[in-house]
Amino acid sequence: MSKFTNLVPIWDSLPININWQIHHRDNDNFSLLEDKVQNIREGINISIILNTASMVEGYLEEKIRIIYDVQTKSKQFSEMDKRLRKKFIDDLINSNFDKYNDYYNLIVGKKINEILGSENLELWKDIGYLFKIRNIVAHSQSLQMEIDLEAGTETAADVQFIGKFKQILDHLVERSVNPDDFPEGTNFKSMFFNIKVANYFFIQGKEFILMLDIKLKELGIQSNFNLNTIFRNYKPK
Repeated sequence: MSKFTNLVPIWDSLPININWQIHHRDNDNFSLLEDKVQNIREGINISIILNTASMVEGYLEEKIRIIYDVQTKSKQFSEMDKRLRKKFIDDLINSNFDKYNDYYNLIVGKKINEILGSENLELWKDIGYLFKIRNIVAHSQSLQMEIDLEAGTETAADVQFIGKFKQILDHLVERSVNPDDFPEGTNFKSMFFNIKVANYFFIQGKEFILMLDIKLKELGIQSNFNLNTIFRNYKPK
């Protein structure tokens, strides 16, 4: 065969880039932009969240394609098989995170949360919230809240985030990433894009990829040989 499809993942370049961002965020004083330090750090944290979500989604896409190719490489494809394969790959290329459960169920026979098992239910929940906040950032949605001028304190109105924004903040409080109450005058963006939030989701993103790879190996699926190198020998909890 002189013609074949090759697969070169790009997600594996993201972890080291995220570590580089964390290093500069925590160690640079941004002296030339003194009045914008908070904005710069929030921007870096937003980038870390986006990169973490891309890292997770990139692994899911690469892994399911490898599994599919291994399971079908010795198969003689009929014309219908070729059409089905093309549709699967096309759907995968144009997919989003919410659809990966169905793809893994189709090819592996189990959804991702089922592969992870009940012992990793909270980890799966964290990844769901990673993509909730990622979608806000990716579409540059404004933070939405209700302000009650008659409630609150003498110097500040009562502010309540609504919908998915409240859900995210409640989750971060539940995980002890954010405090129950922020000090009066806290910048709204820093509630979602502070250092602890960015770091937490990066750690959980790594944890998710490594744990899923371990669980897939238990199902007889070969591990990604280079994960230790990609994550600099980070070990799952």
